Amino acid sequence: MTHLNFLNLEPELVESLKKRALKNGRSVDMEYRAILREVFMAIKECFFLFLGTLMSIFEVGDAKDFNRIQNGCLHY
Repeated sequence: MTHLNFLNLEPELVESLKKRALKNGRSVDMEYRAILREVFMAIKECFFLFLGTLMSIFEVGDAKDFNRIQNGCLHY
């Protein structure tokens, strides 16, 4: 398992983490793992929602509909 070391954290942040861990009945180590898990799962969920939205966009044409016209000539 990977070890994480947090250096130079603000004392207020450390105290908040300790209070949250105590409130949730977990060690500080377990608490920061839970926080990381929550954050990354939320990011993953948002990504897949966004991806699903992109994939649901209907087709608007094919490649020839987007050919460029330069100098009066159609370029494929």
